[in-house]
Amino acid sequence: MVAALTSVPSLAREAKRRLRAGQRLRVHRRSFESRVPRTGCSSAGLLVLGVLDVRGANLMSRITRVFRSSVTVALLVLYSAFVPHGHAESLSDLTRAQRREFLLAGYTAAEDCLDDIDVTHRIVQVFDPQYSESFGKDPNRVIDVFLRYAAKGAKRRTWFYRGAEALEQGDFSNSVISDGSLVLSYQRTKDDEAKRGRALLAEGDGESLRAEPLALYCAYQGHTAGELLAMPDARMQSETETINGLESYRISGVVVINNVEYELRYWLAPERDCLPVRMELWDLADVPGRMLSSRDVVDFEQLPGGVWFPTKLVHKKFGVRPSGEGYETGTDTYSVESVALLPELDEENLFSTSPSQLPVGVLFEDRTVGMRYVIGEGALGDEAIEDIVGNLVDEFPDVTERLRVSEERTSPGASVERNVAGSRDGGQIDATGTTASSNRTWWVMGGTFALISILIVVAVCKLWGRSV
Repeated sequence: MVAALTSVPSLAREAKRRLRAGQRLRVHRRSFESRVPRTGCSSAGLLVLGVLDVRGANLMSRITRVFRSSVTVALLVLYSAFVPHGHAESLSDLTRAQRREFLLAGYTAAEDCLDDIDVTHRIVQVFDPQYSESFGKDPNRVIDVFLRYAAKGAKRRTWFYRGAEALEQGDFSNSVISDGSLVLSYQRTKDDEAKRGRALLAEGDGESLRAEPLALYCAYQGHTAGELLAMPDARMQSETETINGLESYRISGVVVINNVEYELRYWLAPERDCLPVRMELWDLADVPGRMLSSRDVVDFEQLPGGVWFPTKLVHKKFGVRPSGEGYETGTDTYSVESVALLPELDEENLFSTSPSQLPVGVLFEDRTVGMRYVIGEGALGDEAIEDIVGNLVDEFPDVTERLRVSEERTSPGASVERNVAGSRDGGQIDATGTTASSNRTWWVMGGTFALISILIVVAVCKLWGRSV
C-alpha cells in the first residue's frame, strides 16, 4: 500500500486529470511538514503524498476535502512510523525514470495553465553597439514592446503593442486570433498595395500562439523543457545545482533547429512547480562548446491557487566577432505587467475570426474559400479592383493579353470571388463573371463530340458496303 501511495506516475495522472477538468491543483508540502512528526518521513514522501486540494463550490465538497486530508495525514503518520529511517531523503533517491516522470508531470501541469490565462508582458531589447552598426542600425537603439496573450481552451489570441502609450490606448499594431479551427491574423503594415494593413484567414488550430507566453517558460523557438523530458535519450543529473537561488535539476538533449543540431539545457526547480529557472543553447556544429543563447528566470510570483508563474526573465544572445572572440550581441528583458488565471473573458467577441471586425480599407485574403479583396462598405470601385487584378497580372504575366478588367462596380462579396477566380483561370472577365475559358471548354467538347460522330458514321458505311 505504501508503494502505491508513493507512486509518482499516479500523482502525474491525477494532476493531469484534475487540471484538464478545469480545477485548481495545490500540493501543500509546507502544511504537512508542520503537522507531521519528522521521524523518518522523507521530503520526497511529503512531496509525493501532498494534499491535492481542489477547491469545492459547496459544503459537500469541503467535507470531502477535509476527510481526504485527515486520511492522508493519518497515512503519513503510519508511513513515518513503519518505514525505515532514511528511505528517501530527496528526489535524487528516486530512480531516473521516476524522477523524470515527476518533473514532467509538474512541468506539464504548470504549462497547462496557459490554456486558461490572460497575461501581458513587456520586452525591452538592448543591442550591442557594434552588432547594431554591422546591420546598419542605430548603435544605441532600444526596442520596447508589449505583448498580451489570452486563452480559453483551444481559443487563443495575441496582441502586439509598440510602447507603453500604445498599450494604454489599446492601439495594437497586429493581432492573431484562433477559434480552434481558423486563424485570423491582422497587421497594420502599410504599403502601395495595402493602404490600411493586411489580414489573412486560414485553417489552423492556433497552437503556434502559445509560443509567445512559452518564452516566459524559457522555451527556445518552440522547444520546451517538456519536450526534453519526453526524450528517451535526454541526459539528467542525479544531483541538484543552485540556480538563481533555487535547487534545480539539469536536463539536456539535442534538438534540431533549421536542419542544424544544437544542445539544449534546462534547469528545473521542483520548488517552483518544476518550471525552468535557466535555459542554455550550445553550438554543436560551427564552434562546438560555444553558448549561443541563455535565459534566466530571476523572479516568480505565486498566483491564487498556489500556481507559480515567472514574472521576470533575462534573455542573453551571443555571437562571434571577426577575430573569433565571443561577445554578447544583445539582451532581452521580459517583465510581466499583469497575469490572471481562469479569467472572465468575452469569448464570443474576443476570439471571433470574422473579417467584419477588420478596419475599412484592409487588404483581406481568405484562403479558406480563395477570395482576396479590400474590406469596405458598399462598392469598392474600379481602382481597388484594378489594383488586385494588376497584382495577379504581375504574378502571371503569360495571361496579361487575355485579361480584361470588369467595368462593373462590385462590393466585397460573391462578385469579387467570381472576378478574382476568373483572372486566375487566365480567361477574360465579363460583366456577369463568366470567363472566356469556360466558353472555349464548351467549344472543345462540342467539336470532339462531332468528330467522334463522323468517325462512327464512316465506319458504319464501310461495314455496310462490305456486307452488300
